[in-house]
Amino acid sequence: AEIIGDKEYATLQEAVNAAKDGDTIKLLDKVSTSTLGSPIEKNITFDLNGNDLTYSGGTVVISGNHTLAFKDSSVSSKRIGGTLILTGLSGTKSNFNPQTGASISAENINIRSTGSVFFPQGDAASVYINYCDVETAGVYCVGTNAATTGNYNVKITILNSKLVSKSSDYDNNAV
Repeated sequence: AEIIGDKEYATLQEAVNAAKDGDTIKLLDKVSTSTLGSPIEKNITFDLNGNDLTYSGGTVVISGNHTLAFKDSSVSSKRIGGTLILTGLSGTKSNFNPQTGASISAENINIRSTGSVFFPQGDAASVYINYCDVETAGVYCVGTNAATTGNYNVKITILNSKLVSKSSDYDNNAV
């Protein structure tokens, strides 16, 4: 079950549907889902709260000036808590695609992925990673296409984190 404020929901999808702009969905147990809602068109935070969140759907697009955030409030600021497990994609297919003006952040969590993880795309798209351990079997943990002028203002911030690509199909590229 998931909770927003003091209201509990039976499924993650119910919580996502009920979430208003700026809400935090706090996991009460480990969760598996094939949908997080895409495109994300509101500011929403998933607090893993020491639990694992397994997502097996396709690419999640974050659009507009919205932020999708993953964090773990169950640990102190310099520790890593729950794990975001991303399955179903491989190679260069990315799990999260913040587009023009949109952003994604991850703090104090582990991320394990079968595909590439973050692909910011478009003017002012951003990725922020702090105190995370990111490991992928995909080509990259964070990547963008700098050959496209529309991506020139992409901002990628990585602090206090470890990024590892274990891809065997391509040259290993963590970033």
